[in-house]
Amino acid sequence: MTLRPGIGVGALGDAEHAPIRFSAAILAPFDPSYRFGFFGVEVDVDGARRYPMVVAVNVVPDLTPMGIPFRIGLAVPWSVGQRETEPSLGIFLRLYYVSGREAEFGRRPR
Repeated sequence: MTLRPGIGVGALGDAEHAPIRFSAAILAPFDPSYRFGFFGVEVDVDGARRYPMVVAVNVVPDLTPMGIPFRIGLAVPWSVGQRETEPSLGIFLRLYYVSGREAEFGRRPR
C-alpha cells in the first residue's frame, strides 16, 4: 500500500477560491510482487477551480510480464459538486513506455 500526498500553491491566474492545491492517493499492488501493476483512489482539491474536489479511481496494469513494454493507466475522475447541466465524470487514459532497463530493475527481489 502506498500513500502519495502533495500540496502546492497557484499564482498568476484567476482562482475561484484560495489558489491552494492538495492531492493524495492510496495505491495498492495487484499482487505482493508489484509485478502486475496497481490500483487505487486519488483525491485532488484545487482552489483555482469552480468545483475544487475531484475523486478518481485508478487502475494501472503493467504489461511487461507479457512481453509488451507498456503500462496502461486508466482513471475515472468525478468532479464532486458539479452541476447536473455540466459533465462531472470522465475517463483519463495514460500510456507509459517501460524501457528494458526499467523492466529489469522491476524484476529485482524486494
